Amino acid sequence: MGSTTSTDAISDRVTYDNAGFITVDISGLSAADTFGDPDNSFISLIHLPKEPDQPTSTEANALIGIGWDLSLTTVGTSWATDTTINFGGLLDVTFSKDAYPVINQHYSSPGIINLADAGYAPIHFGIEEHAMRIEFFESFDDTQNMAESYFEEGSVLYLKTLFFATATIPAPTTAPLLALAALAASKRKR
Repeated sequence: MGSTTSTDAISDRVTYDNAGFITVDISGLSAADTFGDPDNSFISLIHLPKEPDQPTSTEANALIGIGWDLSLTTVGTSWATDTTINFGGLLDVTFSKDAYPVINQHYSSPGIINLADAGYAPIHFGIEEHAMRIEFFESFDDTQNMAESYFEEGSVLYLKTLFFATATIPAPTTAPLLALAALAASKRKR
């Protein structure tokens, strides 16, 4: 059965920096079945502001770039091209063109791939919970309910994030409302 990595368990695997980069160690996670299957491994990555001047729960943040440095082993007849990583239910990333089984095969992205340059919109973390589900799945299911590939030791994802303030309209204070009422009253007397 797939593994769900809880917030507590993933905290040891995640490194944040103040420039909006997140590094996630995905060593040992596996892909079993097609997207959404409970046998797949997934993580719920929580991106909370680290500094007081960074956004709060009234603001959203978004994933704007992805990179990887992975070592993959497939099981049985599963091909490396079948292993896919989904970000927030919106973007599937297949990092291999190897249409055959592999053992401890290394794959690296050419740096951080900017989603806008690749034709994708930013992928927003949840506004209230600041969370994004990242699921590891197989695009072709060779063997149901069993891991078909797994990430070897030292496999990491590099995520670039950006903060976006949500549009809010501040509530008017009492003083301007009283001034408007006084102005309206003075015009009536004339």
